[in-house]
Amino acid sequence: MHTSRAVPRRPAYQGGVGMIEVLITLLVLAAGMFGAAALHLSTLRESQLVNQRLHASALADDIAGRLQMDRANVSSYLFDSSQSGCSSSCNSVQMAQNTWRSTVTEQLPSGRILLSKDTNGLYLIQVLWDEERNGATTADCDFTTSNANRLACYQLVVQL
Repeated sequence: MHTSRAVPRRPAYQGGVGMIEVLITLLVLAAGMFGAAALHLSTLRESQLVNQRLHASALADDIAGRLQMDRANVSSYLFDSSQSGCSSSCNSVQMAQNTWRSTVTEQLPSGRILLSKDTNGLYLIQVLWDEERNGATTADCDFTTSNANRLACYQLVVQL
């Protein structure tokens, strides 16, 4: 005699539970992937900002070194890179200014250099750029007031 075993039936309330678990798992995985992508984008943005600040710092340091090496002509170096430089028959100071002008515009968005002397005899090197790339134009390193249109500023004071 042949006996057959009855296959137990699943209760009706368990139908589709596996599919819901899979969908929830996919949802959690997708949220994790979006979080990882956002973190990656944030890291790239911060890396770009650090790179810009590094360029500004290196440029200001180069200018300070040049001022210290050529103390006899230091007042000739005072300039604003937004003004045009010489195009032919340039002396060594004008050539240095042209080099700094091209470097700041190549390496920093809306880059600008201001080199001035204050009333105490200190030389002020300001490297400005549009860090947020939002069209900022205000060349002001005074951060005591709020101004969304202000360029980022790296400032180096040199006493000769």
